[in-house]
Amino acid sequence: MNQNNTQSSGYLQLKQGAYLIRLKLIKWEVTMAQDAKQYIAEALLQLMEKKDLKEIHIKDLVAKAGVSRMSYYRYFSSKEEILQYYMKYILERYMNTVEQNNANSFHSYEHILQSLLFFQQYKHFALCLHKAGMDSLLLDALNDYIRKQPAFDEHKCIRSYPFYFYAGALYNIFMQWILHDTVDSAEDLAQIIARLRL
Repeated sequence: MNQNNTQSSGYLQLKQGAYLIRLKLIKWEVTMAQDAKQYIAEALLQLMEKKDLKEIHIKDLVAKAGVSRMSYYRYFSSKEEILQYYMKYILERYMNTVEQNNANSFHSYEHILQSLLFFQQYKHFALCLHKAGMDSLLLDALNDYIRKQPAFDEHKCIRSYPFYFYAGALYNIFMQWILHDTVDSAEDLAQIIARLRL
């Protein structure tokens, strides 16, 4: 009986060890996939500095990213999908930094200022979207964000209109700000936006 318990215990330890190895392998595969996606997205943005999106070939993109064509097609079906992925990546970073560390309401001066400073880091991406005629990705992202606000009520259109107005205003102000090379300070811009109350 003692020998059976020892064998059973050894089997459980072996099974647990195999499970931990599998977990580490899964984490490694997820990390590798995220890295490959990131390399591809960053390479596309670098290429977009010199060429229009339509002129960028997959062979040039994968060479710049340092990944295989197979990796590209494993994760993306188009260059536009890469830009959508990168927009989602930025929003996830935003939610994990600004949103989680900010107790202020989304239309307070402090929150707006932190948001502007965060997104200013990605102005190159926004300019690439604008050049490619895909800056509506930014407006779509803002609309999605606005819809997640507690006071938003999609079932009562009359209550949702001010939110869409605010999202459109934020989008247009941000785009004009970066198109004019952010010559006005983020603080001045945040004061203007904070005056637009819902």
